[in-house]
Amino acid sequence: MANDESGSWQVKRNAERLRAIIGARAVFNGGTSTLDCTVRNISATGARVAISGAAILPQEFLLVVPTRNKTYRVELRWRSDDAAGVRFLDEVAAIGGEALSALGSSVEELKGENARLRRRIAEMATKLAELGYL
Repeated sequence: MANDESGSWQVKRNAERLRAIIGARAVFNGGTSTLDCTVRNISATGARVAISGAAILPQEFLLVVPTRNKTYRVELRWRSDDAAGVRFLDEVAAIGGEALSALGSSVEELKGENARLRRRIAEMATKLAELGYL
C-alpha cells in the first residue's frame, strides 16, 4: 500500500480487478472445513471476497468458484471485518470434480450418521421415560 498526495492509502496491484458478485466457497483443513463467501472483485492475480466477520481463515486455502468451474489455491493477503484479499497461487484442476464429489459424499454420510444418532437418542429417552428416569 502507498500513501498518495491526498493522504489516502492506495493498494498497489499487479492486475486490474473487475467488480463481481460471484458465489464461492473457501475450503480448508483438508476439505473438512468450508465457508461460503462472495467474490466482490477479481483479477488474474487475486480477488476480494466478502465473508462473515466472525469467520477465521487460514493463511492458505482453496477458493472454489463453481459458476466459473474454477478452484484456486490462494494466500490470504489482508483481512477486515467483512472482507479478505487473496492472491492466487495457482489453479487447482482436481478439486473441481472428484475431490468436491468426495467431499459431498462425506457430508452426506455424516448427515446419515447424525440422523441415526438422533433416532437412537430418541429411543433411549423413551426407554428412560418408561423406566421413570425422565
